[in-house]
Amino acid sequence: MRLKIFFAMVLVALLALSCEDKEKENTVDCSKAVAGLYEGSISLSVMDQEQGSFDAKVRIDARNDNTVKVTLVGGVGEGAMRLGEISVENVKVTTNDQVTYNLVETAVNTTVEQVAYTGTLKGFVKNNKAEVTFTVKPGAMPMDVCAKFTGEK
Repeated sequence: MRLKIFFAMVLVALLALSCEDKEKENTVDCSKAVAGLYEGSISLSVMDQEQGSFDAKVRIDARNDNTVKVTLVGGVGEGAMRLGEISVENVKVTTNDQVTYNLVETAVNTTVEQVAYTGTLKGFVKNNKAEVTFTVKPGAMPMDVCAKFTGEK
């Protein structure tokens, strides 16, 4: 009787270990899935008033364990509505279905071309298409500039 119980416990342990290995094989580093250069356009608005659209590029660089660096390549806009090349480190990437990858809202706190930018970045990538929103206050400007990028690899 003890021998049957022993073999039953060994069988249960082997099955548990077998399932664990398969789960690990299916995990994906989300940062690598979204990394790349996305080209498209960005629309700028202040207080929900459109300020124009521009050709733009956003680069997403994989870092480690589901984090990325997001960069607005070369900046966009002109004059008082110019945004510099804003880079945001440590943006967390999540997914529930390995189709849509969410860029978790992350604080922006950087200085580019002697202009301080504070605000947030958030977005998503799906089917090699990215939508990234920078909501920032450049310098001493009292209102947020909302820069919504849409593009694809």
